[in-house]
Amino acid sequence: MGFELLTELLGLPDYFVKDYKNDKNKIFLLVERKGYPKCPLCGQYYMMAPNDNRIQTIEDLSIFGKRCYIELWKYRIDCKFGYRGTEHTEWLNRYDRVTARYQKWIYAFCKRMTGIDVARVFGISKHTVYRLDKEGIKNELSEQKLIKPKRISIDEISRKKGHRYVTVISAPGERYWMLSNVVK
Repeated sequence: MGFELLTELLGLPDYFVKDYKNDKNKIFLLVERKGYPKCPLCGQYYMMAPNDNRIQTIEDLSIFGKRCYIELWKYRIDCKFGYRGTEHTEWLNRYDRVTARYQKWIYAFCKRMTGIDVARVFGISKHTVYRLDKEGIKNELSEQKLIKPKRISIDEISRKKGHRYVTVISAPGERYWMLSNVVK
């Protein structure tokens, strides 16, 4: 059975859909690498990967109202140039159980909604949402250029009744601002 269209829609470089399982509210896509595993340090391909391999289940964006999971064979590489670990996958961050596009999607929702609401919409824990939001913020901050303001302004406003304040630090000439929570 051909899964060329599904492979194309999934858009994972160097991988193809081999099989799928349709559960009640979940879809599992089994994907395989088109070539051989490659060492991320030296770029050498391993024709005979060691027997140390495993299936990793990764969550991706939902399709057709069902949660989508990608099942991927990950091979362990023992390179003579010093790398020991699993093969590198460009669309998956190390140690993550979600795809990079799923992480960006969660982060986009976190910009507009509370973390608990995002967790309810996606059916994941609030701790996962907070972790993905924090990683998205780190990625966005790393892409911003460094500014050296000539002037800064600081203001403190009350966030709620009582003694909860927010400090706003801004650079008026550069149109840059930052919030800092201060609890008293």
